[in-house]
Amino acid sequence: MILASKIKFKHKFAPNDIRKAIAVYETVCENNIELLEEADTIADQEPANDATSQSNPQPSNDITLELVERMVEWDRRRRVLEDWKWKVMDDVVHGRKPLTDRMKYAFYLNLEKLRKKGFEG
Repeated sequence: MILASKIKFKHKFAPNDIRKAIAVYETVCENNIELLEEADTIADQEPANDATSQSNPQPSNDITLELVERMVEWDRRRRVLEDWKWKVMDDVVHGRKPLTDRMKYAFYLNLEKLRKKGFEG
């Protein structure tokens, strides 16, 4: 509840808060990623109230379907990512899920992990 309150009132996160938020995010992704897709749909229906966040370039903007496909193929042989993370990327590559901004962000985190293990993409 503390994390939700900090988000609602736009308070800064401490490093420990960030670790907790990432753990919650990964749990939701692993067990019910459709919940995040529903949240995106709701967010798209609401008027934007923070124009500055949209004008700043995000590293996840570099995530393309072609890059995700290369990541899936590379990790198919090396098995660096957790199975559920690989499966979500594979679902996007095969058109079972859309490549949304939220997915791009998650895939950017996957990309960073793969790069540490030798992926060149």
